[in-house]
Amino acid sequence: MALNAPTPLIAAPGPWTPPEGVTNHAGGPVAPDALFFEPPPPEIGTPVSAHSTVTATKTGRTKGFRLGLALFTGALVGVTADWAYERVFTDQAPTAMIGWPWLAAGAIIGALTFVLTASHPTVTYTGTHGVAKIRRRGGLGGAPEADIFPFSEASELRTSQTRQYYNGVYTGTAYHFTWSNFAGGTRFRLHGSYRDKSGWPKDKDPFHFALAAERAWTNHLASQIQTELQSQGHVQFNLIKNQWIRLGPGFIEIFLGKEAERLTVDDIKELTVNSGTFIIRDREARRFSRQGVFKFSYVNLANAKMFLIALDHFLGYRFENPPS
Repeated sequence: MALNAPTPLIAAPGPWTPPEGVTNHAGGPVAPDALFFEPPPPEIGTPVSAHSTVTATKTGRTKGFRLGLALFTGALVGVTADWAYERVFTDQAPTAMIGWPWLAAGAIIGALTFVLTASHPTVTYTGTHGVAKIRRRGGLGGAPEADIFPFSEASELRTSQTRQYYNGVYTGTAYHFTWSNFAGGTRFRLHGSYRDKSGWPKDKDPFHFALAAERAWTNHLASQIQTELQSQGHVQFNLIKNQWIRLGPGFIEIFLGKEAERLTVDDIKELTVNSGTFIIRDREARRFSRQGVFKFSYVNLANAKMFLIALDHFLGYRFENPPS
């Protein structure tokens, strides 16, 4: 979800058709019956991936259906509660009249049913210059609201995935993708959870929108690396508390709060990742000693996917199972 207020949109004249080359957020083909009731906004550039929660034949619950269900549910609750009260707590035989407390209870339950059964059709897009999430409150007849995030409005992305367990049993994986602006404030955030211990969730899961947004963001950064390298001689990846990592041709420079250390490829004895923590040992490192050992966490690293690409490009280190 974006932290900025949703932007009202003017309804489009008709559904949008994904052009050739646009995939779903998991990288597969877009469902042929997917209904894109709003086109991707121009701010996100050329569309790369798209998903819709509705299809041409399944457009969500209508207001008429929801109203009928609410009336039925409210009446059922009111009548049942009144009958049970008179039967159990009084000596009177049930009457045809319903007491006002049970009428009120039925009305409340009916109203809640109407609200909670509302559908909010949503389309999500990633593009070369940003991402967007557009939905219509209460069904396709509602006014469209858009969360539009141009990549030019952010400087860093940090991600985390946490597998959760209860009494040793896997219960799900929580994820957070947070983009911050140049002042350090949060500009855009996607978060949620999924439950699939064997691998990724199904293609329709919102988690794939977060991954696709990260891929689009990383491609956006890749186009800027050469400019930073030419002007600064390195590419910087920030950690927390003003700490940072810099990568350049044949070297890595590490600042973890005391003094910066520059290591060339020949200086590095070992570079590994263990449980989401990067561990670098130089040639002078000794066993059971912290000297010559540098550690930093993947979740604290800004633009971590770009860091992995740069690490391979500048130093030749690539991981078979990179952290995520």
